Amino acid sequence: MSRYFNYRSLDDLRADVDRQGVDIQLEESVQRLLEPITIGGRTVGNRMAVHPMEGCDGDLEGRPGGLTFRRWERFGSGGAKLIWGEATAVVAEGRANPRQLLINQTTAPELERLLARAGRRTATDSAVTTTCSLAFNSPTPAGGVIRSR
Repeated sequence: MSRYFNYRSLDDLRADVDRQGVDIQLEESVQRLLEPITIGGRTVGNRMAVHPMEGCDGDLEGRPGGLTFRRWERFGSGGAKLIWGEATAVVAEGRANPRQLLINQTTAPELERLLARAGRRTATDSAVTTTCSLAFNSPTPAGGVIRSR
């Protein structure tokens, strides 16, 4: 069993921090994490984020597959209001594996659908507008550029 994250209380964590001689300030409350924050001109509903690892579950064309949608919907429903995109290739020859996501003219509509479905799962705070759009400027094989909205 891993020795990491097996704390039963904040005092257990504090004792381990002291034992290791690390200077970390711990808060009694997580309330600050639940407050909205503005990043790049957009308001995020809280300060928790998910950074997905590359899932290797896209289709052979680089579009998100059923498992990709399921993962991202779960990220969206998990409470974090910011989902930071996973490793995604911008040209086919740059893919690390045949099932890595790929951003291009062909895959962009499915990637936007993925973001929208994950975003709907996070849109529980009526005070915050959830906006999902592809955030990239990517050269296309034809020499054009796909721009974020």
